[in-house]
Amino acid sequence: MTKIRDVIKTLDHWIPADIGWDRDNTGFQLGDTGQEVRKILLCLDLTPKVLAEAIALNANLIISHHPLLFNPLKSISPAEPTGQLVFTAIQNNITIYSAHTNLDFIFGGVSTVLAEKIGLTSISLLDQHQELSRKLEVFVPSESTEAVMHALSEAGAGEIGNYSHCSFSSSGEGTFLGNEQSNPVVGHAGKFEKVKETKLEMIFPKWKEKQILTALRASHPYEEIAYNLISLTNASDKFGAGAWGVLDKPVSLRDFVSSVSTLLQAKGIKYSGNPDQIISRVGVCGGAGSDLISRAASLQLDCLVTADIRYHQFFGATSTFSIIDAGHYETEVVVLDAVKNKIQLDFPELQVEKTTILTNPIQYHIN
Repeated sequence: MTKIRDVIKTLDHWIPADIGWDRDNTGFQLGDTGQEVRKILLCLDLTPKVLAEAIALNANLIISHHPLLFNPLKSISPAEPTGQLVFTAIQNNITIYSAHTNLDFIFGGVSTVLAEKIGLTSISLLDQHQELSRKLEVFVPSESTEAVMHALSEAGAGEIGNYSHCSFSSSGEGTFLGNEQSNPVVGHAGKFEKVKETKLEMIFPKWKEKQILTALRASHPYEEIAYNLISLTNASDKFGAGAWGVLDKPVSLRDFVSSVSTLLQAKGIKYSGNPDQIISRVGVCGGAGSDLISRAASLQLDCLVTADIRYHQFFGATSTFSIIDAGHYETEVVVLDAVKNKIQLDFPELQVEKTTILTNPIQYHIN
């Protein structure tokens, strides 16, 4: 029997809230996570029509990309739009969870899915995040080193790319003199001791610090543990903004814009650049990605596909670099398939549906 909290735990592990913006409100929004999951509905935006759809489907978990609760609420009233959604969700025992900038900033999230959707291969993150890792240095009696290393690995330390249980050890001699209240594992209280110790070093994501230290205390034999925590500036290949890749066959900007329009079902694309420019190396950012224009240009990409470009930012295009605004909704909604696939991979027994409601508030007039 799968509980809502089980699904949330899986999502939180896949897309940790700590990789999103500090000012974001990603994750659990409201509801009772102790309920058994009946059905899950996925959406980009939670609107009254989407909520009504969830009720009609008997879904009791809604996973949205854009958070329902973003700005602090001073009061909740059914007389205002957000309050009405909150009231209706609670009255129908519906739990709401949002995966926002954390889903934007993970490899396998919004931008990498967008890159695949428009035909890019050899995909990498466009702007890798830094300072997401910590290094633990801990001094362990030599005979306990392997046991401590395995415990830390089980807690999430020592993962590098496709490898786990990664560590470095160096041997040395530790000394101590315990007072009469001490109870040393090695040696005796009140006596100066020398012990063969190992300095064990392992890295881990910063959001796993609490569980790493819990595992350390549970596995380390000493009553007093000597350790260091060091913040690292390493760039991450798993977390970052945007993505970039290569088209299998170079095309003109004119034809590429047409292809993007078709693949994303984007009715109103804006772009700047030379229509005859040959496009091969392409950067993308689902949603508002104008901050990545200079980054994409510095990597000598041929163009950037994103959304919410302001008028003056279009002047950033050159004879060798083009800018395409394919729409906020259109560049983000593609990620719902990835979320659905992730949930069904881990919980094949659950029913997961994507909303049939078009929540894009923008309409287009076409002559």
